[in-house]
Parts: sequence; structure tokens; C-alpha cells
Amino acid sequence: MNECFFKEYFKYRTEEEANFISRTLGLFAEKLVELWLKSPNCPYENLGRPSFYDSNDKYTHITLDFALRDKQTGEIFVTEMKSEIAYNNFKNVILDDKVFDKKLRKRPFEKFVDLANDTQLKGNKTSIIVKVNFKKIDVTGCILIWNCATQKVIDDFKNNHHIIVITLESILKDIEQTKLTEFFCKKRKYIDDFFNAVVKLGYCHNSKTKSI
Repeated sequence: MNECFFKEYFKYRTEEEANFISRTLGLFAEKLVELWLKSPNCPYENLGRPSFYDSNDKYTHITLDFALRDKQTGEIFVTEMKSEIAYNNFKNVILDDKVFDKKLRKRPFEKFVDLANDTQLKGNKTSIIVKVNFKKIDVTGCILIWNCATQKVIDDFKNNHHIIVITLESILKDIEQTKLTEFFCKKRKYIDDFFNAVVKLGYCHNSKTKSI
């Protein structure tokens, strides 16, 4: 397997540059997934954001990223995306089982893991209440979207943790090139317009100060 694109790219960047780029990507990484979901060759459709409820049907204040329905089977997968490239000094770029360390896990991810285990134990019919747009959905599994992962880890997560892993790297490869170019050109324009405005603001201020 080739080296992970993200690991290879950030290997040659300064710490300041790498942190800036990774945090910028984190702002719109979910939008890249949404772009992929609109592709005709994508095997899933997005139902919306899944929210967790307790046994008394009370909202737990936990909502994850996507509820994806398999276009062929109709199975629904609660999906969580992680794109924390710079976190922990870039040690989490490639997925491994450290994500299951309870010291590192936040409550939403804890609930995600509980759901993955529950769907397996209950014969793909979870006892945990999950809703999309206030309507209960029948969850049959969980998907984790991560930057990169080896095939060994993907197989391990599926067989031992009952989680399907899809990499952001593979998603980017699946998106039509023209759509991906259009997406990033638009984001680049947002940043360029803002930076140009800030530079102009500073230039105008300095010019006025010199003329006084």
C-alpha cells in the first residue's frame, strides 16, 4: 500500500504551515463527504445527522455527523467523521486502535463505539434510540471516516470492533475531478478575498498614518 497522502504531504511542512492547513481542512472536511455523497457512484445516500436519545426518549445532546443509507441494501449506518490531522503531534493521521483508549475518547465517540457494539450484539437491531429529524431510524451498523488507514486496520475494525472504516483519502479519489477542483477553487477564493481585504486594511491604515 502506498504511503498515506496526508502523512506524506505534512511530512515536508513546517509546524506552522501544517497546523494552519490541517485546521483549515477541518473546517470543511464534512463538506467533502457531502460532495462525495452526491456522486452517482457513491454507494450511500445521506439521511441527515443522527441524534441519540435515552430510554425515556429524551435527547442526550449527542448528535453525530451522518446517517448513511446503503443504496442497494437499505441498511442505515450511523457515521462519525474525524479529520484531526494535527492533533497529538500528527500521530493520529493514520487510524489505529488507540482511538478506543477511554482516556482519549470524548463522549460522542464513546456513544458511537457503544452503538457499534450494540448493533453487533443485538443482531443488527440496536436497542439504542437514534433519530434523524426527530424520526426514529433502524440502525444496522456504524461507519467511521478517517484520514487514512491500512487495509489491515480496516479489516480489524470491521471484524473486531464492528465498525466499517472509509478513508477521506479514498473519498477524495472517488469525487469527480472537475467537482473537486470547483470545490477547492471556491474555498481558495474565500481565503484569498479575506486575506486581501485584511492586507488592504493594513495598507490603508499605514498610508493614513504616514500622511498625518
